[in-house]
Amino acid sequence: MSRARWGILLVVTMLVIAAAGAYAATAFGRFQESRTAASTVRVGSSAAVLDKASVLFRNTAPGQGYGTIGVVPLSDPAGERSLAAVACDRVYGTLQHIVCLKTNRGLVTNFEAVMLTPDWRQAGSWSLPGIPSRTRISPDGSLVATTVFVSGHSYGNGSFSTATSIASVQGGTVAGNLEDFALLVNGARVTAADRNIWGVTFAPGQRDTFYATAASSGRIWLVKGSISARTLTAVHDGVECPSLSPDGTRIAYKKNTGVRWPRTGASRTSIWPAGRKPCCPSRAAWMTRSNGSTTRRSSMDSPATVPPATATSGRSTPTRRPVRRSTSSTPGRRP
Repeated sequence: MSRARWGILLVVTMLVIAAAGAYAATAFGRFQESRTAASTVRVGSSAAVLDKASVLFRNTAPGQGYGTIGVVPLSDPAGERSLAAVACDRVYGTLQHIVCLKTNRGLVTNFEAVMLTPDWRQAGSWSLPGIPSRTRISPDGSLVATTVFVSGHSYGNGSFSTATSIASVQGGTVAGNLEDFALLVNGARVTAADRNIWGVTFAPGQRDTFYATAASSGRIWLVKGSISARTLTAVHDGVECPSLSPDGTRIAYKKNTGVRWPRTGASRTSIWPAGRKPCCPSRAAWMTRSNGSTTRRSSMDSPATVPPATATSGRSTPTRRPVRRSTSSTPGRRP
């Protein structure tokens, strides 16, 4: 190639780089302006305080405070919200501990889980291997589960890979990556390399037990996990993002049935309106009313119910039914 052509190629390359840089700078400027603009919702001037009568969430209202932790009264979820000066991609909390999954953007982007005290001070942190997706703290406040996307960024397509781990709230490893657990469907171990686990929910009063979603070869199951036995046992087909009720007797979960959430109870099957498009990555969160009863709300971090010990067929009498297994367990490349 002649010197003239090399010169033209160099000029064109520099122009492309300059244009890309200008676009990035403009986009970043607009993003910063949007974050400093007035919020589109009512925000109080007082500091956020988490108590039994409040709801903890990630604020996604456009304007100032976008992405930060928010708190609203349980009696008035649409009312004025208080914001903490902590930004998270995912957040979950109890009255003692708050876990914040966040992205640290910079020359080299990284991800971490941060444990916060009730007054929003950092109590500990550890690195995460991918984009934050879901998190939960056990009812006794001792364990924290995190799910991240190692590849892909949505459950809506088949090209994703997750990493789900259980750690102590102090940051020490308890179970490691749940993909290292034995996944059992109808008593047979599923060994396909495309296994994915996500959406952990802890069983109250049972430190060794949790429930989660498992997927492989295009199939999805509700699984019951044992930390000590390092097993994931399928108990129901087609169940995503389980959420155990505070008394441990019901599981709310997401199932792709159009725009409705199926709900299977010990003695009946009924339908709850979803209130969301089926593509949305929502998850159910349970609330305890003042009279001690419970209800569920869809949250950012989803519903039907089954007794946690056995799967049901939707008949008036609970029955154990075989869980349909993937037709292939041949190892292949992870998506």
